Amino acid sequence: MPGNAAEVHEFEAMMANTTKPAVFIGYTALGCEYIYEMAAVIAGGAEKLREKPFLIAYPEAIAPLFFPDEVIERIFVAADRFMPQLPGSTVQSGATGPVTLAGLITQMTAESLIHITIAQLRKKGCPVAMSGNVGILDMKSALLALGAPENSLALAAQAEVARSFNLPTWGLAGSTDSKMLDAQAGIESAFSILSQGLSGLNLIHDVGYMAAGMACSLEQLVMGNEVVGMAKRFVEGITITRETIARQIMEDVGPAGHFLVQQHTMDHFKKELWNANLLNRQTIDAWMDAGQPSMEDRVKEEVRMIVETHRPEPLSNRILTELDRLKKEGEKEILTRLKRG
Repeated sequence: MPGNAAEVHEFEAMMANTTKPAVFIGYTALGCEYIYEMAAVIAGGAEKLREKPFLIAYPEAIAPLFFPDEVIERIFVAADRFMPQLPGSTVQSGATGPVTLAGLITQMTAESLIHITIAQLRKKGCPVAMSGNVGILDMKSALLALGAPENSLALAAQAEVARSFNLPTWGLAGSTDSKMLDAQAGIESAFSILSQGLSGLNLIHDVGYMAAGMACSLEQLVMGNEVVGMAKRFVEGITITRETIARQIMEDVGPAGHFLVQQHTMDHFKKELWNANLLNRQTIDAWMDAGQPSMEDRVKEEVRMIVETHRPEPLSNRILTELDRLKKEGEKEILTRLKRG
């Protein structure tokens, strides 16, 4: 397919295979317009899409402080339709922003406010987050370091700034600079997901990216999903009620008893205790009998199982036909407009 019209192909493929909400970039203003037309078909009309949007536009400005015409045009497309959008310039410390985290956060805030102002001048009251991406420049390699702790620290601080404006944010976690599913991939993924989850960021993306964001790995995505489950349970905290304190149950069991057969245990264990899917909790003997599978082995098997067995909730034939029509029409219009200059 032609790369210049990739967004209409990407959107059709994505919506035909998931019911989850999506963030999309869009490479041209016209491409974004067609994506919203396609989304309206799925939602049952433009008004229903506006009432309950399931996609967020991501017009990326360029740090430092540069908003190309095509980015502004995409901001306008989302604003005109009252569709939510995320500011998303990437401020890289020591490269496209100050090396100090305080300076970096200040620049991120300024760029986000510029984006918000442009959108509000176009359509007052349209939904816009207060967000951005942190990029840490590794001074040894001059490459982006997605797994750096400063990345999560700066995003956590930016979340505090956004909360002072009462605006939502997004983070960048679950990725790694490693090139394979190894201990580094697990360390960087787990650290960023938990630390950013605790920071109160509203929407955290990039789970599954490897090699400084240059590759997306199904295995890293599946392993990251396990970490997300752990982090969500931790962030959820502890529910304190008369029922959960369980004083009467402790009295009923008494000294030297056990709680396995108590109805209280049966009533609460599924909600109270997170259930691991990939983490190994077998005995050593059972693990050896199973062939001593590593985390990488279990993740690859999970990916294989998902690919072979998952069946997405299908869209109707009517919707699929209309999406295909808009995709072909959009591709033709985009390429024609680009050819004209």
